[in-house]
Amino acid sequence: MGKIRIMEEGLANKIAAGEVVERPASVVKELVENAIDAKATRIEVEVEEGGLSLIRVSDDGEGMDGEDLPLAFTRHATSKMKHERDLFHIRTLGFRGEALPSIAAVSKVEIASRVKGAPLAQTLRLEAGQVKEKGEKPLPQGTTVWVRELFFNTPARLKYMKSLTTENYHIQDILMRLALAHPNISFRLLHDGREVFRTNGSGELLHVVHSLYGTDVARKVIPISGEHPDFTLTGLIGKPEWTRGSKQYLTFIVNGRVIRSLLLQRALLEGYQTLLPVHRFPFAVLSFRMDASLVDVNVHPAKWEARFSKEEELSRWLTLRVKDHLLRTSLVPTIPVERKAAFSHPSAAGGMSPHAGYPDLYGIRKGTEGIFKETVKEASPSMHSQPNHIGTVQSNNGEPFLPDGKEPTEEEIGGYKHQKMEEEEKGENGGKRGNEGKEGEVSPMEESGRLGQMVLFRGLSLEPLAQLHDTYIIAQGEEGLYLIDQHAAQERIHYERIRRSWLMRKDERRQILAIPFTYEVAASEVAYVREAEPLIEELGIVQEPFGERTFLVREIPLWFNPGEEEKMLEGIIQVILHGKGNANLSDLMDGASKQMACKASIKANQSLSKEEMARLLEELGKAENPYTCPHGRPVLIHFSKYDLEKMFKRVM
Repeated sequence: MGKIRIMEEGLANKIAAGEVVERPASVVKELVENAIDAKATRIEVEVEEGGLSLIRVSDDGEGMDGEDLPLAFTRHATSKMKHERDLFHIRTLGFRGEALPSIAAVSKVEIASRVKGAPLAQTLRLEAGQVKEKGEKPLPQGTTVWVRELFFNTPARLKYMKSLTTENYHIQDILMRLALAHPNISFRLLHDGREVFRTNGSGELLHVVHSLYGTDVARKVIPISGEHPDFTLTGLIGKPEWTRGSKQYLTFIVNGRVIRSLLLQRALLEGYQTLLPVHRFPFAVLSFRMDASLVDVNVHPAKWEARFSKEEELSRWLTLRVKDHLLRTSLVPTIPVERKAAFSHPSAAGGMSPHAGYPDLYGIRKGTEGIFKETVKEASPSMHSQPNHIGTVQSNNGEPFLPDGKEPTEEEIGGYKHQKMEEEEKGENGGKRGNEGKEGEVSPMEESGRLGQMVLFRGLSLEPLAQLHDTYIIAQGEEGLYLIDQHAAQERIHYERIRRSWLMRKDERRQILAIPFTYEVAASEVAYVREAEPLIEELGIVQEPFGERTFLVREIPLWFNPGEEEKMLEGIIQVILHGKGNANLSDLMDGASKQMACKASIKANQSLSKEEMARLLEELGKAENPYTCPHGRPVLIHFSKYDLEKMFKRVM
């Protein structure tokens, strides 16, 4: 007796469902795409418990009659393809005839559909793919599908579902992208009875962007278009001043279908070359129209991917289009009106500075500039005359940073001089750092140090010699030659100092804003931010909802850099969104510390004196990890004496 058997229909449908229905968002995608194919002008989606309890999709499209309705739940039954040649000219979003039977196989489905002119809507109820009931009811033209208890008969699949917040995010994300792809359709999303977003179906892409992402994004996009013998491009791209740390804000659409495409992604980013910071990405919605024969969408069961017959030509053309539109646009960032120092704190009572007793650990707070400038001047008169020394490196808000890596005490703020500290340090070290010989004798390295500026670095005596390209410090020691990345070095110093500051001030890390500010997130991101509010408050940030997607910030941490409050908060929010509900307090603090340290550090192409280089190396040597910056890049590179001799063929 033979071993090969034809699969039962129910088993085949469950296997197909494993490919098509990965999660609740997959169901939403398939049902909404069916509604779009049915020429709907209004689509409403309602979900409960991340779509696991209920997904309802209603549209005002063409509908189905009593004859078509049962056939729609039969595998490979479709109204969108009649001949084999149609496979090479696909113009609809759905065409395989797998979606509805796959969904029905792993859920309890009810559908009601009415065609134009019919007196009643035809209804059908299925459970695990089997028809349980047929009927009629009075409903308007169009189709409504209810999907309940998704994966009720496949518990293994249900076990691998993520949190409800994550499932909601995926639903919102796909529906937002479909709304961007079809601005002429009005979309509405309800979650547990609450409206998440709504678009007006005006046909204007900018209106959709405003509805989904808010005013800030809508103001910082520019239209893009282009005509090619084979392709047509329309859409919006973001100005380089608006970036995010993930590619989540890139949407690609081909013939109305939302796709994932590394090819288009690379071409777009190539167009932004040199305009974006490293690991930062723009906003973009790019919609392509081309002959259906030039694109193959029959690649993935869920139809996420596409292959292009002229992919290199399309890629080059897109890059040139993006570059051209950016070059023809003024990219000068919009500078927000600077807010005054509008903080209040119990320590400010009695006419004291609002930051008295709370010294800034990586910049000069407003109200204390004079004190610190005087301190810097008296500590190092020669440095003060230098145009770009560490003592007056400017932050992004125009305020100088402290010249050394030590945290200033209240005594220092009151006028305690660095000169006195240097004298005490000299006394403790005997005035002869590194001298291990007889009294009065001077080692060769010390003799060299009298001509240069010697620094004790982790037991090594280093002498900074010069800068290379005003970016790298060249230093020599008994062990050979060292190259130090000045930005990475100070970034590490600031990073560890900020972390220490936060740990020391856990119980006193808030300051009240006299003028609160707001920020917006996308509709799909609101749930993550609200879920993370306890962690946000732990960091010292007090905020409250100010609309559907807007939050009002009333208090911020003391360790936030003045003038950079909104940027620091944006960095924290991006860590939350990147973690998709899995971020913890340490992750948030680490992300904020890295961003603040980077902004506070000296940059490349900045000239330093030897004294400044020596001070930077000395502080770097005190770091817990002086070898990498917070992002993992090397801070210094060592060439041993043997390495140098080998390179010059002194040894073979």
